[in-house]
Amino acid sequence: MPIAIDFGTCNTVIARWNETRGAVDQIRLDSISRSFPYSLPGESAPREAWVIPSLIHYGEGETCAIGEQVAAAGLTNERATFQWVKLEMLRNNTRSRKINGRLISYPEAAAELLKRMLLFTKGSLGGRNEDLIITVPVEAFDHYIDWIRETAANIFHHDIRVIDEATACIFGYQDRVGDGEVHMIVDFGG
Repeated sequence: MPIAIDFGTCNTVIARWNETRGAVDQIRLDSISRSFPYSLPGESAPREAWVIPSLIHYGEGETCAIGEQVAAAGLTNERATFQWVKLEMLRNNTRSRKINGRLISYPEAAAELLKRMLLFTKGSLGGRNEDLIITVPVEAFDHYIDWIRETAANIFHHDIRVIDEATACIFGYQDRVGDGEVHMIVDFGG
């Protein structure tokens, strides 16, 4: 069953198709995910989404913390924490900053964050290789698409497909939108 990842500017979501239920299951990665409550119009009971804050913090030596580990430790605004790495990758920003005596670039931080999230995901699947679907912004340039595909290919060794976020959003809502109904779907990220 394929795994899908939306590597977001602020939060990342990882999900997979559940054949038995005929529905999508978000993958909850306990130590790096956080619960995000939401409700849809007309529903009385709130739902719960699991997101991974798109953060990476470089500690002393070779230690790194990602996602909720960073947020829960209050390290979000520390100099050794990189945030907005997706945005910086889309801008093709190659700037670096010195952290604990080591020069770390935005592309290096983004790759390390994505790699670690994918390793957590693969670990939650018992180490099995699965197909991977990655969403990218419509305005993503070739360098970003190549980068995200190559980074993911180091962890997942099956098919890796890339789909633009707008199309993925439409697929996600196709079962809820009936013929002749008018809907507007907004993904206001970052």
